[in-house]
Amino acid sequence: MKVAIPASGNDNNAEVFEHFGRAPFYCIATIENNEIKSIEFLPNPAIESHAPGEIPSYLASRGVDTLICLGLGGRARYFFNELGINVITGVRGRIREVLEKYLRGEIKSVDYTPSRKWHDEH
Repeated sequence: MKVAIPASGNDNNAEVFEHFGRAPFYCIATIENNEIKSIEFLPNPAIESHAPGEIPSYLASRGVDTLICLGLGGRARYFFNELGINVITGVRGRIREVLEKYLRGEIKSVDYTPSRKWHDEH
């Protein structure tokens, strides 16, 4: 199983980034037998500009099964659903802590309203 999280930085102490598509990095954690086997941080290849569905497809190509994030737009959610990727929204915290809570079954998806609009911002 692979879990992706949009991250503010490229280490375990980074925070879950508020806007999925504009995250500087994506953490991808490989989980086996309810243990974290590896964690990698990939730079967002489309941080400046991306077409709808581009980032969900990118994460799917990396084998991601689940996305844990804070905010996610309706179109992105549609693409994740089409790709068979489970989406959990409304999650805050540091990457490592979020992953550990996920493994313990302590994370539930909740609606999230962003603090501001991110359209066409760089």
